[in-house]
Amino acid sequence: MKNLEDVFTISDTDSFCKQADTPNRFQGFCVDVPASSHAISRIQQCQSEETQSNYGSIHQWFEEQVDRTPDAIALSFQGQELTYNALNQRSNQLAHYLKSLGLRSGELVAISTNRCMEMVICFLGVMKAGAAYVPIDPAIPTNVELTNYKMLTCDSF
Repeated sequence: MKNLEDVFTISDTDSFCKQADTPNRFQGFCVDVPASSHAISRIQQCQSEETQSNYGSIHQWFEEQVDRTPDAIALSFQGQELTYNALNQRSNQLAHYLKSLGLRSGELVAISTNRCMEMVICFLGVMKAGAAYVPIDPAIPTNVELTNYKMLTCDSF
């Protein structure tokens, strides 16, 4: 992976800075559009707490589906199949394992994998552990530093 110094010359960066330093160029495009009282009322209604709702999360929706159809096929990939119940069990196992390693709620987990059944298990397991996943292309060189993420690959569990 190249450094910025290897890609851009000093004259390039000077040009970028000059362009970024001219915010007034675009000021003519900004126009105040008067809103009708109905539009303002509608915006306020949409922003009020009365209209806010807890829609749940993806893994909660998934678990509701597990309760409704535990033996139905949830995943099918290259001749392999997993039921909702089996997928739920495997993703729960991964979530518990990640927590035992010290994964905390809100942390980011980089998942580097090609398409496979385990990819979905990883996504669900990370979400069930309270973290968020960041999909990373496995083609990215291994020497690229991903210091802000915990790393998870299909063959790591």
